[in-house]
Amino acid sequence: MSAKSSSRGVSSFAYIYIIAFFLLLSGVFQPLISGNDGDMLVAGVFVLLLGLLGGILLWKSSHDRDNRVVYMGLGFSLVAGSLAMVFLIA
Repeated sequence: MSAKSSSRGVSSFAYIYIIAFFLLLSGVFQPLISGNDGDMLVAGVFVLLLGLLGGILLWKSSHDRDNRVVYMGLGFSLVAGSLAMVFLIA
């Protein structure tokens, strides 16, 4: 097994782990216990993933000198959009 395929397996596991964590964080068990439908669960996971993507772009802006302004602008706009969606949902 080469290092490249091993790295791809670890990174795919990390993405699955993050999505599972966000599912638990946004309340995957609450609709099951209360008997409500889980439409807000999908919205909660989407908001968390949107904020995560914005944070990743902000981190990338600190390491890439060529496209720093683009990454920073997109990162802050995604984080702001995530925050606005949190206030709309709540």
